[in-house]
Amino acid sequence: FTLYQGEGFSLGKDKTVEVFRFGEYQFFLVVKEGEQMVEFGRGELSFPELKARLKEVEKNRGQWFRYLTEYWDRFFYPLSLFLVVFQGFLTAFFMKTHNRFLVFFTAVALYVVFYVGYQLCHSLAENGRVYPVVSFAGFYLVFGALVGLEAWFLFKKKRHQVYL
Repeated sequence: FTLYQGEGFSLGKDKTVEVFRFGEYQFFLVVKEGEQMVEFGRGELSFPELKARLKEVEKNRGQWFRYLTEYWDRFFYPLSLFLVVFQGFLTAFFMKTHNRFLVFFTAVALYVVFYVGYQLCHSLAENGRVYPVVSFAGFYLVFGALVGLEAWFLFKKKRHQVYL
């Protein structure tokens, strides 16, 4: 790689910032190909390959939880479509407000809560803190209960008007 006309910054031994300017700076990266792939990408392995890998790494608990989480993630993640769409339907259709920003902000906030919660459960399952089936099922039960609670509040009527 060659960089032209730039500046570099580094922290000196005496905790001072050193700045150097250059007209042309060349550096090389040596990339070695590994014998084996350290990690696998999401969705790269088919179900039979995933099952075979689960049997191969049964002794290595860290990898076993990672593959098992990927396996169960393929079953549970498509359920997100139903929960998030139903939750969006409830929020958009039954909120009686003319303030579109409020509806949009509520929908985005609920999606962020869903995404962060799902990633937290995914991380706990992948690290082996919680068994993957329990982690995903528990998350969907809790989020489903929240959507059910929202539906109950939204369908509760007072003088024939839906209210929050």
